[in-house]
Amino acid sequence: MKPTRAAALVFLAALLARVLFLCLHGPLLATDSESYLRLAENLAGHGAFSLSPGPPFVPTIRRAPLYPAFLGLLHLAGLLRPGVVAALQAVVDSAVAVAVLVLAARVAGPAWALAAALAYAVHPGAIAAAASLLGEALFTALLVLAVTLLVRGRDREPPALLCAAGAVFGLAALCRPIALFLPFLCAAVLLAGRRAPQRGRTRLLLVPLAALCVIAPWAVRCSRAAGRLVLVQGASAVNVYVPTRWDWDQGDEARLWHVLAPGDEYCRRLTAAGTPAAMAAADAFGYRQAVANVRADTGAYLRSRARTVPHLVLTTFDVFTGFNQSLARARAEGRWARLVVKLALLALFSLLPLALAVIGLFRASGEVAALCVTLWLSTLLVHLPLWIEPRFWLPAVPFLLVGAAGGGAALARRA
Repeated sequence: MKPTRAAALVFLAALLARVLFLCLHGPLLATDSESYLRLAENLAGHGAFSLSPGPPFVPTIRRAPLYPAFLGLLHLAGLLRPGVVAALQAVVDSAVAVAVLVLAARVAGPAWALAAALAYAVHPGAIAAAASLLGEALFTALLVLAVTLLVRGRDREPPALLCAAGAVFGLAALCRPIALFLPFLCAAVLLAGRRAPQRGRTRLLLVPLAALCVIAPWAVRCSRAAGRLVLVQGASAVNVYVPTRWDWDQGDEARLWHVLAPGDEYCRRLTAAGTPAAMAAADAFGYRQAVANVRADTGAYLRSRARTVPHLVLTTFDVFTGFNQSLARARAEGRWARLVVKLALLALFSLLPLALAVIGLFRASGEVAALCVTLWLSTLLVHLPLWIEPRFWLPAVPFLLVGAAGGGAALARRA
């Protein structure tokens, strides 16, 4: 199949899957969606990045700015409606499927590249994320675009594409701060990957430099408001602190956030923080308490993480299916059809891509393969001590599927 036809097929398949889900289920609103919408409305209507319901609009560092800014632009255009947001995200995420095709073609043959792209096109997690008023779809698109620009600009003159790649990495960090280290890491991977003239190697420093130029103005704004260094957002300690409370049932989110957390000193301080300075102070307290909790019972903490971390990468996609029930509960209640669906999705979209990507990690070669391994493996490693939700893994899925294409192609060659 010609590349243009393959790209069109992948885009249309992805768009059809997302539009069909959106028609059947409508846009998905999460707990965080309300704060994103309020930030967007205050940005567009009052020029204030604030969560205040009315004047005075107190500045906040509670959220990263890019997704609210995206929603704010839609508000200015009169398009800030959940269905419109989800439809736009469906188009953007369909383009991500095409990017998977392009990247995977650099790692494996056209057949495996098409398989990886179609896997993303019908990936239940990606479909649900595109329909959700959360930042994952935008964050994923930015990461994929940054890597694509980096690959295309690696050896080109002038170095405009490298600068663009760095700038997009910076925007990704302003969407989710977990991307702050990625421009440095990706540049380092390319620097270590092959011999090149000194000038060619120096050009790669433009990637993190451009990212810093994008991030710096926002970091200055947040740091000045908080009175201490804040690179992107506050309330970041919660993702480190809560996992250290191994005595809480972290599988029961409703009870965790609404019953247990309000009685906790760090959570009380965070909830009461009405200014950036108070939130930054609460975060500093939260980090100290997290270290104290780990030191108090390191073994219990490590056992808790060992139980929790697999849920980042191994999921039955309950947001997509609506089957908000564990495998054990479905089996105990004799819901066999539901159990089969959950196990099939687990095997096809979690276990199989991960297994092939691990094979590709050792057998696939080239800079594209190295970059994709860097993205999905670093996503896994950085979340080891953090609060876990399956949606946090979704930005790594395109890169995992590219790696899986490389692993599948390597197995096919060996056979």
